[in-house]
Amino acid sequence: MSNNYNNGLAKRHAKLAAEDTALSRCRSDLSDVRFEIKSGGGSAKIILAAVAFSLIMFLRIFARRNVGNPERTISAMDMIFFALLGILVILAIVTAIMERNKPNISVSGKTLFYNGSSWTSDEIACVKCSKFLETVAVYSAGKKILSFPWSMENSELFIAWVKKCGIVFEDNRINY
Repeated sequence: MSNNYNNGLAKRHAKLAAEDTALSRCRSDLSDVRFEIKSGGGSAKIILAAVAFSLIMFLRIFARRNVGNPERTISAMDMIFFALLGILVILAIVTAIMERNKPNISVSGKTLFYNGSSWTSDEIACVKCSKFLETVAVYSAGKKILSFPWSMENSELFIAWVKKCGIVFEDNRINY
């Protein structure tokens, strides 16, 4: 457990360091900057983990109850548990499909592209990173135009891009 924690902490520190140095050698007009932040499957993975745990528990309970049950009757609680398990499976499938179809965020030069729309760095009012969930939110004209978890691949490049473009960045992340 401690080794996983240390690995996670090392990755976090590497991402934080990359925010300050990632675009240090790019052109002043940022014409050579191009990267994507791919939409992830974080929610689906969590739901699938819950489904796997629930399925294992269901099979364990079902096997214990049927050992001494020659009529093979199923109790109401077992039916409710199985229905909830089915709902979790459906929720995991729907979430995975929604996340797979979610558009990627891309940056090219001083322009941000998302879901068929584009914003130049001058049109972006500010970028905020929340405290506990560490979600990066991008605001333009007083509205949130997109958000994504800071843990996603290339999010450190995005924050380096924000700083390089001179966009206001509110960093509320926990420092550890």
